[in-house]
Amino acid sequence: MKKSIGTSKLLGAMCLSLTPIAPAYAANWVYVTTSKKFVFVYYDSDAIRRCGNQVTVWEKYDHSRDKTDEAREKKVLHRYDCVKRTQTLLQTTIYYPNGKNYTLVLDTYEQKESAVTPDTVGEITLKAVCR
Repeated sequence: MKKSIGTSKLLGAMCLSLTPIAPAYAANWVYVTTSKKFVFVYYDSDAIRRCGNQVTVWEKYDHSRDKTDEAREKKVLHRYDCVKRTQTLLQTTIYYPNGKNYTLVLDTYEQKESAVTPDTVGEITLKAVCR
């Protein structure tokens, strides 16, 4: 049985093919917000890629002041749909205090588009990158 790919996913895949997967060497981190657990959130304004209603962007989550998280920092590649107000996780790298890191790259079939929850860090980031 053949599984069809939706128009949104096809457009996203086409846009992603034009987007470099690796973060820029000279990132320009722009402050977005601070969470209740003192996680500082940034996005890389030099690595934003726009394609139609979609924005693909690297985000940085600084956990250095959040003592409840074992990670020191996370860098996440998200694709936002500014009209549908959704997000799709594409890649994440977790950096630990001991110098080790872990990277997860999601294949197209693993990527799940989800609604951005109101009144969250995700919504604040969506508004910042979709301007």
